[in-house]
Amino acid sequence: MDKDINYLDGEKYQNKIYEIKKYQKKAFVPKNEEEINKLKNFFQVKKYFEILENVYMEDGWEIGYKYKRARLGSEPIITAYRTENNITEEDDDYKRGNSHERFLKHVKLDKTPDSYFQYIILKIMASQFALGWHANYNDGEIVCTKAMIDNILGRTDDLYHFDDDTIKKAQAIDPQTYVELNNEKAIVITIIFSKWSGFVELKYHIDKEFPHKIIEIEKENLVEYNCGLVF
Repeated sequence: MDKDINYLDGEKYQNKIYEIKKYQKKAFVPKNEEEINKLKNFFQVKKYFEILENVYMEDGWEIGYKYKRARLGSEPIITAYRTENNITEEDDDYKRGNSHERFLKHVKLDKTPDSYFQYIILKIMASQFALGWHANYNDGEIVCTKAMIDNILGRTDDLYHFDDDTIKKAQAIDPQTYVELNNEKAIVITIIFSKWSGFVELKYHIDKEFPHKIIEIEKENLVEYNCGLVF
């Protein structure tokens, strides 16, 4: 099967990821319904589409979120809803709050290689804000450059304590993100880092036709790491 391999601009995407993370840091973990309303008034997930210009919502649909407060882990539930409606607790996406990704079926792509990676950025990062307690396990950072690897290895707070062997292996990683296209699907190959698993290569197989869906995910742990923190 013929395939077209497209290497993406790592520095460009590391900057986009930084821009999203910078915006997400403005969020806070709300303690009550009043604070949830305050959070939703100024933190808008539709902001992501200003940064990721090759993906957009299906006509007639908007993106938003409900906020799920729980003793063991509070978190946003991203959802798509029809433009003429608001999100309610009866919405199918909200009731099935164990999934953060149902909104993706209403995300459209312009079918450029960039759009498939931007779709994956949404999948990984969209709900990484206002996380409380156990929800902080959702910490996967997308790594597109050697500079980002060095940034991670150079962190000095209590959750980061890399030994020499880990540093050597991590510095040998090639973080190039690329997209393989064939007649039926796109395959996005990228690296993430988590404090609870280390550096992992992910291969997302995505159906090229709308509604897009992830057909398969392949994972390879390149450098294992665990910060040792258990919530």
